Amino acid sequence: MKKRPASTMLKKKKPVLAPALDCPIQKTCGLCLYVNSPYEKGVAAKYQKDLEQLQRIFPTPVPALPPVLSPKPLRYRSSMKLAVRSNDRGWIEIGVFKPNSHQIVEMQQCPLHAPALQKFLYKLPLAIKDAGLLPWNEDTQEGELKFIAARCAHLTEQLMVTFVVTHMQAREKVLRCADILKEYGLTIDSLNLNVNPSKGNEIFGPETHRLAGAKRLRETLCNLSISLSPTSFLQVNPWIASKLYHRIEQLAGTPNAGAVAIDLYSGVGQIAMVLARSGYRVAAIEETPSAKDDASTNLQLNRLQKSVEFFSCPVEEFSCTHPEWADQPQLIVVNPSRKGLSDSARAFISITAKKSSGLLIYVSCNLATLIRDLEFFQQENFRVHQVEAFDLFAQTDKLEWLVVLSPTP
Repeated sequence: MKKRPASTMLKKKKPVLAPALDCPIQKTCGLCLYVNSPYEKGVAAKYQKDLEQLQRIFPTPVPALPPVLSPKPLRYRSSMKLAVRSNDRGWIEIGVFKPNSHQIVEMQQCPLHAPALQKFLYKLPLAIKDAGLLPWNEDTQEGELKFIAARCAHLTEQLMVTFVVTHMQAREKVLRCADILKEYGLTIDSLNLNVNPSKGNEIFGPETHRLAGAKRLRETLCNLSISLSPTSFLQVNPWIASKLYHRIEQLAGTPNAGAVAIDLYSGVGQIAMVLARSGYRVAAIEETPSAKDDASTNLQLNRLQKSVEFFSCPVEEFSCTHPEWADQPQLIVVNPSRKGLSDSARAFISITAKKSSGLLIYVSCNLATLIRDLEFFQQENFRVHQVEAFDLFAQTDKLEWLVVLSPTP
């Protein structure tokens, strides 16, 4: 039998891990430490690093569940807030600031944004130029368009876009820009204008105006309808946020009749509604004005307005003015911003939880402030039962942590 030439023979290959993504902007962006590594390997590395830091503050090792992986490691980000600037050559740059600088890293090639956002970003610079919108120039402190905020519903890909401009006179140019995008085949389901005349880098100003389309964007999480206005907050990864909220629901359990839960930093009400659905009477506290309106709408959409009372105030104010029925909650859920809890918020939570030996569930996106707050609660004789991690920020070096605590008798 005649042998085939060696060059045509099949060679047995060694097994390899799932191929890594070759992200073209990873080195300049610096936000996604693991995007060019196999996904599960990156999650394992950051989980181990964070867990070691957490375990150091506990007198004895605390049970830790394996990290919950993101169902979509890529194309998962359903929202973005990007700066709009012009470079020395006059070309429009849209992206995030490089770490420790005001140099823009353009995000048109970011592999984390949902397809609807990627399509929008790809067509946006030319539309801005053709509409005559002038990008903000930090050196001269001149220009009209400072930021673009966009969100898409993760199941329907409906698109909400907010142009953040320095003055209301830019309205007609924004409308022209939207018309050009429509000519390019892009549908914007909710078009908004936010006026931010400040010279700093705050994204949103005090005024938001709807220019066209729906007033709010409709999302669906945990079989709940969630309505969002342009400046309200919702997690950037709805795919795994649903798993996080279901886990809170599971830990909360089915309460006895009349049991009360307090949801601090409740946003548009997603956790409060999950708890109400389980049978709790819920006091939801959130100081952002737009979130109050969204929460009211969401409670009506899901027919839960009789089970949740929303308080539009800082947590520190609620600690002094809360109603008598919320004085001894069986459950407190805390989901603060990156800065964590203030001194008075920590004190209020400690005092309130001890009144009924209630369970405390702390959700955090910032390990440093989480560790600081957990050290306080341990000093206040709280027991940490377990810690859990959710890869809410897939490919980055960050995890969302959930910690279960209770006061010791």
